[in-house]
Amino acid sequence: DRESLIILLGSFVLIVVASVVRFYRFSYQIDDDTLVVQGGFLNTWRRVIPLPRIQSINLVRKLRHRLFGVLEIRVEAAGGRQTEAALVAVIPGEAERLRASLLARPDALHRPETEVPPLARLGPGMLIVAGVTGGRVPIIAALLGSMQELLPEGFVLDLVDRLGQAGRASLILLIAAVIAFLTISLIISVIGTVLVYWDFTLRRDGDRVVVTRGLLETRRAVVPLTRLQALRIDQNLLRLAFGLVSVRAVTA
Repeated sequence: DRESLIILLGSFVLIVVASVVRFYRFSYQIDDDTLVVQGGFLNTWRRVIPLPRIQSINLVRKLRHRLFGVLEIRVEAAGGRQTEAALVAVIPGEAERLRASLLARPDALHRPETEVPPLARLGPGMLIVAGVTGGRVPIIAALLGSMQELLPEGFVLDLVDRLGQAGRASLILLIAAVIAFLTISLIISVIGTVLVYWDFTLRRDGDRVVVTRGLLETRRAVVPLTRLQALRIDQNLLRLAFGLVSVRAVTA
């Protein structure tokens, strides 16, 4: 009705106004050897992060960022369990300059961008293989199996007995349902892998590693080599069949 529409529009306007106020109240600056981030309207806050504590800078570009030609900068610091500071709307040029300043690389502010050969790159074909062999299907099947604990006791056995008494047609129907479930799980796994790791590229830039990935939400992470603690190599049965392994970097 009309009253519900007015309430809905009023709520939308309040959300927009609050977001705009928060945006204009938000500010950041590099003061000597610290990054100062502050904001808030009714409850103001101020965060001071020493530059030596900053370990990596992640550049995130979601669909809404692409609409306005901006991106988000996430600052990760040593000893922190979550993002220390998030600059949610920064133009690409400013983001690159800020990244170089925060990582104490003044030479990167003026040197031209050069195309460095990647250490690793995953194309669409390899992403599909990664999705098929990634182990998500067994996990989904295991979750389905655990759901039987919520069913009444003896429900599964009774169902099997009924299917056995119903004859061959019901058994074929059950097998088809299992195959359909596994196929859907496989498709979901492939789609999820492609969306998250699309155009995955690993490059070394001096004393840092640069990782870019993502389709709908693109990410670019810059990690100093000194932060890398170990490389973990895993190989499940499916990837063994393809002669592949997964490599995970353990960071401080």
